[in-house]
Amino acid sequence: MNARSRRLIRLSLTVACLLACGSSSAQAPVQWPYAFLRKYAHLSSAEFHDMEQGRVVVKVLPTGVKQEVVAFGVVRIDVPQEYFVAQFRDIEKFKKGRYVPEVKKFSDPPSPEDLKGLSVEPSEIESLKKCRVHDCPVKLPAEAMESFQRQIDWKAPDYREQAADLFRQILLRRVQAYLAGGSATLERYDDKKYSLDLASEFRGLLDQSPYLAEYIPEFDHYLREYPEVHLEGAEHFVYWSKEKYTQDAKAAINITSSSIYRQEDTPGKPFLITSQQIYASHYFEGSLGMALILDASENPTTPRIYLVNLNRSRIDFLRGFFAFLIRGIIARRLQSEMKNVLGSLKKKMEASYLEESSHVEPKAALP
Repeated sequence: MNARSRRLIRLSLTVACLLACGSSSAQAPVQWPYAFLRKYAHLSSAEFHDMEQGRVVVKVLPTGVKQEVVAFGVVRIDVPQEYFVAQFRDIEKFKKGRYVPEVKKFSDPPSPEDLKGLSVEPSEIESLKKCRVHDCPVKLPAEAMESFQRQIDWKAPDYREQAADLFRQILLRRVQAYLAGGSATLERYDDKKYSLDLASEFRGLLDQSPYLAEYIPEFDHYLREYPEVHLEGAEHFVYWSKEKYTQDAKAAINITSSSIYRQEDTPGKPFLITSQQIYASHYFEGSLGMALILDASENPTTPRIYLVNLNRSRIDFLRGFFAFLIRGIIARRLQSEMKNVLGSLKKKMEASYLEESSHVEPKAALP
């Protein structure tokens, strides 16, 4: 029996147990990542099969929150777990690409130097110029909007440089406050007719993600109480990125808090990576991404992982009267985008690992 046949048999048995017996005490328990895929991602046996064969599986999951869209994706990547996580730690190289032209990890502690590479579009400056509370093209709290009117000489020849510098200062202060006090320090968005409390939005995103509390309660607690709670084995960093989701969309400036955690006492020792959006200049009112990196290797010579992505995003367009008309458009776009991203990531990661592996010097034979 070859390796492929063994994998198919193992996958079939796993799916059969998930579909038929669940986690009954009379049966051998299913590892939680696979139980999660069955219970929350609603993967069918056919989708499990596609996943095992290396095809990208993407779907939009149901949610009870009007302004929320949940995109799920999974792909097999033939690299070791540790290699994938090491690449993610180098977030600037990992994330930069066609749709993310600028990205930078904040130093510890953050400094103004970290934001020097952030370019602020002239159109964004003009938006800030006319920005008023509850009528602003850029997502900001009222205090920040008012500071642009007080501190910038809009008649000066260098008003664009002044405004860009102030915008960077506002972003830096937000990161400093978050690192000192966590999600409780997140401010409001006062750009729309309503004010939005970002701390409440983040709690809502976690509440809508019960799988964290169910399967990894210590990590759920860590996310809620950071930085007051220390979790052994958890890593954390913050980065900014400039992202252009489509050709005709405005470039969005985002700040993201990422955490990496490995459950050492869990069979298979999966890695968990979360990405919490703590600021977005456009479109998003909150976002929480979760990535599971599951070891699926047959043996050390054939490294293999399953990358499981679940992104929960709250989008301002979906609060409007015609939200029901555009929800499907947004969902299809996010689904298509995730499929492209995962497919490109698989190719990029496997190619770079193969290239690096081919350059490793063989160990000298023992005398």
